[in-house]
Amino acid sequence: MSYKVRLDNFEGPFDLLIYLIEKAEIDIYDIPIARITEEYLEHLSGWEYIDLDAASEFLLLASRLIEIKAKILLPAPIEDISREDIADPREELVERLVEYRLFRRLAATLGEIAQREGNIFTKDTAKSADWLPRERPLRGVSLSDLTAAFWKVLAEIPAPSPPLALREKKLNVDDKVEELSNILAAGDSSFLFRELFPTVCTRLEIIVTFLALLELIHRGFVTASQEENFGDIFIHWCGRL
Repeated sequence: MSYKVRLDNFEGPFDLLIYLIEKAEIDIYDIPIARITEEYLEHLSGWEYIDLDAASEFLLLASRLIEIKAKILLPAPIEDISREDIADPREELVERLVEYRLFRRLAATLGEIAQREGNIFTKDTAKSADWLPRERPLRGVSLSDLTAAFWKVLAEIPAPSPPLALREKKLNVDDKVEELSNILAAGDSSFLFRELFPTVCTRLEIIVTFLALLELIHRGFVTASQEENFGDIFIHWCGRL
C-alpha cells in the first residue's frame, strides 16, 4: 500500500534537515556536516516501517550528506592545497536549504495575506480590528497574479545562476524589507512590479525580494493594483500605519 512518508510530521528530507539544524541552533551557512549527518541518519534508523519508494528522497539526501562528509574528511589533492578558490562541498546543499526555507516562509506569508484579505471582505469595516489596513492591500490583483509575476521574473534568470558566496553574502529577509521600504518611500508613488527586481541577480535574491514585498503588503506598508486582467502590476507605497 502506497503512502506519503511523514517522519514526526516531516514531509520531506529538507524539512527534516532544517528542523535538525534549527533545533541544534546551527548556522545554516556553516553546517558541521559530520554532526548533522549522524543526527539525520539516526532519525532515519528510527523508522519501524519503510516504504522504499516513498522514502527514496530521504535516502537520497542521506547518501548526499555522506558524500559531502567524505569529501570534507578526505585530504585535498596536493595541487589544490594552496588554492583559495576551491569550492566548499557544502555550498550546493546550503543554497538548496536556504531556498527551501525561503519558499516555506513564502507559502506561510501568502497564506496570511489570503486570510487577511478574507477578513477584510467578511468583516464590517466599521467594526474591523485595529490591525486591518486602511485599504485593501490588493486591488484588482490576486495572489495568483502576484505569484505568476514572481515566477515570470524567476524564469528569466539564466541557468545556472551565477555562483553565490553564501557565507560572504548572507541573505536576510528583514534587511531586504528595510531596503525595499526605503526605495519605495524615497521614489515615486508607484512602481512597476518588475522594477523592484535587479536586472542581474540570483534565484535566492529574487525570492528574498519577493518575500520582502509580501511582508510589506502584509504589514500594510504597500498595496498592489492591476487595472486590467493580465496587465501590469503596480506597487504603491502607503507609508507606515
